[in-house]
Amino acid sequence: MKKISFFNWEIEIDESLFTIVDKDERKMAIMENSFELNAVIWMNSNDEIQVKPTWDCVFSVNEKKRIISIRHADYLREN
Repeated sequence: MKKISFFNWEIEIDESLFTIVDKDERKMAIMENSFELNAVIWMNSNDEIQVKPTWDCVFSVNEKKRIISIRHADYLREN
């Protein structure tokens, strides 16, 4: 898993995914190498993290540690 810092959260993503971050808009897009969108994460005006997943990914949230893990849905079939 790759680890990316996103404001006061840590985002863990599968090795096959990459991110595009717009710090001014406080948004992160998570994509596959085929440029398939997996998720969009953003901070709203109240500093609450917002997540819009696509149908083909799995999110795990550890609020205490402030970590969001994102895996391709194939992870469920393999484990």
